[in-house]
Parts: sequence; structure tokens; C-alpha cells
Amino acid sequence: MVALFVALLFITFLVIDYFIVRSKKVKHPAFERSLSLADSTLPLFDAKQLNLPKGVLLSEGHIWSKEVGNETLQLGLDEFILKALGKVKLNWSVGEGDSVQKGDVLFSANILGKELKFYSPIEGTVSSTNLKPVVNNSEEVYEKGWLVQIAPENLLESKASFFDSFNAKEWLQDEFSRFKEFLAVQTAQPQLAGVTMYDGGEIVQGVVSYLDENQIKKFEDEFLKVS
Repeated sequence: MVALFVALLFITFLVIDYFIVRSKKVKHPAFERSLSLADSTLPLFDAKQLNLPKGVLLSEGHIWSKEVGNETLQLGLDEFILKALGKVKLNWSVGEGDSVQKGDVLFSANILGKELKFYSPIEGTVSSTNLKPVVNNSEEVYEKGWLVQIAPENLLESKASFFDSFNAKEWLQDEFSRFKEFLAVQTAQPQLAGVTMYDGGEIVQGVVSYLDENQIKKFEDEFLKVS
């Protein structure tokens, strides 16, 4: 009888708390919908969907590069990282004329109030920035999705530090597998890793936004830092 009374009392307080939080238009963690692959509205991606056009290079920090003439390289976020992040707001840390060193922050992303930094894979001088990139599909990621142009101090040396299109394909597959393992370890919701029994597993697009601030920092350290 006492146990029943305690249970009813607990439920009463929970319901009262719910309506108080609701009146403030804030979601209560106990009533938030958990992420589930059963929700068909959630877009998925896997390593097979990641394509890299000829002439595009990738860095270990998931920054792509393409030579655009006048010994200048265009840089942007690769398709893997864009799918992992989903919709984000970018903030530039550099502007035209700025000198950057390898490892300097080029721009950051605001993910539901959490910051994620992206680092320069090369050193050189910023010649231009694209503050309003428009990417409507995967084919445009490496065209209209450029974010900054840099004139490197040594073009050949800078290009040699990237993965070419041949080596990048295998590297992206390894990164996808490593990302799934990261999600499985970091989150209390194993379904975020999107493992299926059909093709070895898919990942929910925008899954990084479901991570907390500490987990996002670990993601940055493990996937975006350049050596």
C-alpha cells in the first residue's frame, strides 16, 4: 500500500513538472522523443554514398581542396562531414588578406548552441571567402560549397599533404567505420549509430547535433584536428 502511494505521488509530481515545463515552452528530457531508425523521415547515409569528383583532394580534418588557378586552392567541408552535421550555421574566423598557419581555425559551426571548429590543413594567405555557400545536392558540395580560397606558400607541398581521389575513397570508408564506433561508445542511445542488418549499417544524417557539448569536443579532436 505504501509502495503504491509512493508510486502515485511520484507520477503526480512528474505530471505537475511536465505542465510547468510545458508552460515555459521547454522540452522536458523525460518526455523527449528518442531518436529511432523506425522513423522513416530521418535521412540516412553510408560510405557508399560518399563520392569524390576527380581533381578534388581531402585532408584528415575533412576539408576538401581543389586548385582553381593562380596557384590558389578552394577549401570546403567534405560530404561526409556535411551529412554527419546536418544543418549548421557557420562563423568565419578568417577574412580576405589574413595569413593562416596549418592548424589555425578557419571557421566554426554552431550546432544547437554547441561550437565545432574546423582547422586549416595548409598555410598561406586567404584570397577570398564564400559567406553564403548554396548546396542543394551532393553534386554541388565540391563546386558551390567552397568556403575559403587560400594561396598556399608552397602549392605542391600543400597538395601533397591531402588524400587524392584514389586514396580518399578508402580513407572515407575507414572514417565512416570509425565514426560508427565513436557513436556507439559516446552515446547512451546505441541507435544513433544506425546499425542495420541489411548492408552493414547506416548513420542518421545530422547525428552530431544529438551529441552533448563534451561529446562534440571529442568528435572535433578525433575527426577534425590536423597534424
